[in-house]
Amino acid sequence: MKFMSRIIAVFALILCGSTSGRVAFAQNTSQQGQMPVWPQKQWNSAHNQWQRTPVDISTQTDTVSPDVRAKRHAYWTQPLQQWGLRIIDGIIPGQIVNVPEVGEIKGLESIWVVARFEGFHVFAIDPDCTSIYTEKNMRVIDVIKTPDDLPISSGSLLDVQIPGGIVKTAQGTVHALGVRPQPFAAQVGHTYLLHLLYDPHYGTMSTYQRWEIVSGTLLPDDRSESHRAQEGKSMLAGKSIDEAAKYILSVLKEQSEK
Repeated sequence: MKFMSRIIAVFALILCGSTSGRVAFAQNTSQQGQMPVWPQKQWNSAHNQWQRTPVDISTQTDTVSPDVRAKRHAYWTQPLQQWGLRIIDGIIPGQIVNVPEVGEIKGLESIWVVARFEGFHVFAIDPDCTSIYTEKNMRVIDVIKTPDDLPISSGSLLDVQIPGGIVKTAQGTVHALGVRPQPFAAQVGHTYLLHLLYDPHYGTMSTYQRWEIVSGTLLPDDRSESHRAQEGKSMLAGKSIDEAAKYILSVLKEQSEK
């Protein structure tokens, strides 16, 4: 719980404007028997089209053991049910967050990898499906930097979590939480450079920064990094994977020596 306490403390500072990050308060928008309604024109350009289809949780096959799933449920129970905090998949809607382009949060563990978004699962913590989270299954292509005690290699499958999702029960009832059109979101089948935050106690991973790899070069894929690139302040945008990896490692090494 100490790790979770640090997470919440960081989130609270973020929300008060005292530090940087990617978190926002969001109203519980769980709906029963109906889909969330958003204008089609907003969905036309949304990157999270894949979230619109309800996932049948009665037939879905989990990829982890019951013990691991119980830990992940435990991680999300309080944020989803009590605090109302939402990690918004790399962005705060409508806001630009000034974070270092390359850096790590003190007290938290970071993962830097290149990975392909292969698929996803959606889980409801409670029988009434009021607390829902989604896991994006990311297949690792290349490892740049990971915690020493975390075995990740090319071919590893990482479950990167975001709050919310749409599920369907065995009775056909649809429940939705926090799904809305997102101009910045990972897209199935696309490849990304990811900066993830890792909780070793619960075994959970969340996106902190993301760049899509397009024609071999990096394209910022969250609001803050896109804004940085538009202002001409990005050192990563347009770089190849090899160039980006060398730059990231050099900056992290320099920071660790201070």
